[in-house]
This record gives sequence, structure tokens and C-alpha cells, in this order.
Amino acid sequence: MGNNKSLLRWAGGKSWFINAFKSITGNIEYEAYYEPFLGGASIFLSSVEDHLSFLSDINGELIDTYTVVRDYPEKLVSVIKEMRISELDYYYYRDEYEPRDLIESAARFIYLNHFSYNGIYRVNSKGKYNVPFGKRTTPYDTEIIKRVSIRLKDSNLANGDFN
Repeated sequence: MGNNKSLLRWAGGKSWFINAFKSITGNIEYEAYYEPFLGGASIFLSSVEDHLSFLSDINGELIDTYTVVRDYPEKLVSVIKEMRISELDYYYYRDEYEPRDLIESAARFIYLNHFSYNGIYRVNSKGKYNVPFGKRTTPYDTEIIKRVSIRLKDSNLANGDFN
């Protein structure tokens, strides 16, 4: 079974469910894995290896971030490593920074998730991320991006809801 260290901290994450999931599913054979509420991807990362995977979430920024992690991990790591770490910088990236492309947008998403209060994802009525700084000062562990990228290589990612 895979390493369950998630790329993101995520409210409502399923990391607590990993052991129960493994005991419930046991040695069930399957050809494809479907995850309709991806979030932090804990179940996928802890248990799904070498299977065709269909991963989705209604949060478009989240899916775009996983797509960049899958397709451009080295470029993403490079951008994240250049981002400054302080409370003042956090509010700059949250309120003023305008990403020029999907890679910078994914870097911002990961940065804000890592340094925000409890890793909460919340936007206001205008769609602006509005979570306060959470007092973390340790750099983001970019090795996680490289590992998750490998796990996502054969995954299909989609932004959407199930009606």
C-alpha cells in the first residue's frame, strides 16, 4: 500500500479512515478506482497503486493543482521554493499576487494551504480565498510533490459534481 502523506491539509480529509478502508476492502480486485471527493487524496495515496484512476472534485482550483502536480512537478517545485515565507508574505500571496499561469496558480494554492490557519480552504462571496495566516514558518516539503506526481501519472482528473 502507498504512502498516505497528502499533498495538502484538507478539512474533511479521510486520512482517519485509511486503516478502516484497508480492512473493509481487503484484497478486493478491481480494474479502476473512482474518487468523487478528492480533497487531500489520502485514500488514493494510501491504497491505490497501479490502477486506472478517475479522480474528481467540485473545487476547480484543487483539480488544477493536482493536474500541475501530475504534469509539471519540477516547474512547480521551482516556483514554490522561490516563494517567501512570513506572515506579511502570506497576505501578499493571498490578497495581491496574480498568478500568470496554472503552475504559479498551483504554487499559490499549495503555499496558502500550507501556511493558512489549519489548512482550511474557504473563499468569500467574490470567490477570494480569505483564510488567515496560521503561524507556520517551516518551508513546504517539496518532496511530497514529486512523490504524488508519480502516483498521479496515470490518473484522470476532472473538475465536477455528481448530479
